[in-house]
Amino acid sequence: MKDEAVRRARSRAARREPGKFAAGVMAVLMHVVFIGLLVFGVRWQSEQPDATVVDLWTELPAPKPIPKPEPVVQVKPQPKPEPVPEPKPEPEPAPEPDPPPPPEPEPVPEPEPTPPPEPKPAPKPEPTEAEILLKEKAEQARLEKIEIERKEKERIAVEKRRKDEFEKQAELKRQAEAKKQAELKRKEEAEKLAEVKRKAEAERKAEAEVKRKAEEEKRQLALAQEQKRLKEEQERKAREARETAEAARVQQERERATQAAAAQKRLIDEYIGRIRSQIRRYTTYPPDLVGTPQAEFTVTLLPSGEVLNVRLRKSSGNPAFDNAVERGIYKAQPLPLPSDPLLFASNFREFTLVFRPEN
Repeated sequence: MKDEAVRRARSRAARREPGKFAAGVMAVLMHVVFIGLLVFGVRWQSEQPDATVVDLWTELPAPKPIPKPEPVVQVKPQPKPEPVPEPKPEPEPAPEPDPPPPPEPEPVPEPEPTPPPEPKPAPKPEPTEAEILLKEKAEQARLEKIEIERKEKERIAVEKRRKDEFEKQAELKRQAEAKKQAELKRKEEAEKLAEVKRKAEAERKAEAEVKRKAEEEKRQLALAQEQKRLKEEQERKAREARETAEAARVQQERERATQAAAAQKRLIDEYIGRIRSQIRRYTTYPPDLVGTPQAEFTVTLLPSGEVLNVRLRKSSGNPAFDNAVERGIYKAQPLPLPSDPLLFASNFREFTLVFRPEN
């Protein structure tokens, strides 16, 4: 179908361009000669052993499973096969003269020149085995090329889909990561804001606590000062009361002591007088006593009034008088004493006795 379309196209071109028709005929003839030479060479090579033909057939199906065009290159056993596909539409003779179609309306009113008569077409040779093999091989190569192009397009499409999917996933991942980072940033900013608020609240509470403590300390200090003042006032009053009471007690004690001392002195003087009177009754003065001599004795008594010891502390200057008085002291025992043991112990256990004759 493709070759027929090419021939028809060339025929129409030849009819439309009469000046180029001869050149086309010459080209066709040259192709025919070239194909004849090629066929002659192929026939001469076909006289080789059949193994060569068998190898050619075995090599044809090999490129089918291979997606790349390399196997096509490997199946070129003939020298210079490149020009073979070019004359594919040309092995047939020139197209037979068809009845002229109805003239197409041309915009140009000038009449076309009458084309020269076409040469008689050469007889169409029968395709040889080599031509059939070459044509099949070319068709196989074309189909393989189409398959390779299809697979390549599929591969490119798959790669594109993979790339698009990869880019889509990467974009989704990037968006997710951006969203995650934005969320993290939002959380960090929220945490920072919360931390700032927390610190501000903590500072406010700390300041309030410091102020409260200062006021509490001030109040406690004022209360302590007031309590101290009241305590000092109470202590002062108590001290003054104690001092007043102590002064009164001391005064009373002093008065009582004075009274007791006066009473005790009177009692002591009374018993000293009684002791002198009793000693005088038992004292015999010397007959030659002149004047009023005075002797001082230390007398030690027992609680019973008995004389334990008599010692002359200060002589009167008259030994006879001193001796007479000492003898009278011993003779006058037991001497009269108060009944109070404390008074005896403090005043009469050992006392000083001053004695004169007139006493």
